[in-house]
Amino acid sequence: MDRKLLEILFLPKETEELLANAPSVSFAHTLEDLKKAACGSEENTTWNVSYTLPDGREVLEAEVVRVKNGVSANYIEPYMRRRDPKSLYVADERTSESPGSMITFPSPSLMYAERPSNG
Repeated sequence: MDRKLLEILFLPKETEELLANAPSVSFAHTLEDLKKAACGSEENTTWNVSYTLPDGREVLEAEVVRVKNGVSANYIEPYMRRRDPKSLYVADERTSESPGSMITFPSPSLMYAERPSNG
């Protein structure tokens, strides 16, 4: 695991401990790394995200698809498709129902909170 990256992330102590003790943790360092991880490999254009229940049944949670500007996660369950209106900020000046990042964060420095000490 990339411990230097953990040092600069603002995470609750419990999350830091969970990551530090996990058998494996992967971080994407580039957009290409993220696309590969999201679709399982560079060759895949789609990837099923699923998990196995204790009784052995497999549950499909989402299908990830490569799109023109990155990847898109299509969630199977309707409740997972609800979007929090505060979760998206638009970075360009085109018309949108979502708030613009420059209106909400007039300075790029306001987009990032200072990391409090863990002490």
